[in-house]
Amino acid sequence: ATTEIYTEQIVGSVRCVQETANEALNKKSKERRKLHEQKKGKSKKKVNFNDALNKAEKFRNMQEHKVSLDELYDRLETDPDRGLSQQVANNRLKEFGENVLTEKKIVPWYIELLHEMTGFFSLLLFAGAILCLIAYSLDDSDPSNLYLGVVLIVVNLFTGVVTCLLYTSPSPRDRQKSRMPSSA
Repeated sequence: ATTEIYTEQIVGSVRCVQETANEALNKKSKERRKLHEQKKGKSKKKVNFNDALNKAEKFRNMQEHKVSLDELYDRLETDPDRGLSQQVANNRLKEFGENVLTEKKIVPWYIELLHEMTGFFSLLLFAGAILCLIAYSLDDSDPSNLYLGVVLIVVNLFTGVVTCLLYTSPSPRDRQKSRMPSSA
């Protein structure tokens, strides 16, 4: 009699675990679809801090590396020898889209330069240069204010141009992207 009770408890526990796992997989699938829609631009909702925190927590609690390979193959609906079936591959293509790198929006160089020239510290240096030039115009017997004003402007412009060149140069990701196929 006690063996039957324990058997019923074990079966009930297994069912509970299966239901919980199915709910988690369904929830994860819904989140993937939602994220894919956001990437495609269908949903313009911005990701807030709590969403990012939840995703990071889910990533931290990831268990895929702890399960057996057979269970992982079942979860991912794949076969180690044959790969994905055509139907599953088509479903994933519809759900997640093509496996391509996302394009980063390119900001024109003159906007980057303007951004560098209107930073807080750059504006302070320009204000200091203007004050030096005003001081020289009030008393032109001492040219040190003129020299200091010109040096501040030149240094500020040089720093802005160099920083702009660094930001607008192709990143390693862009160079690598040119060597990769357009889709997998």
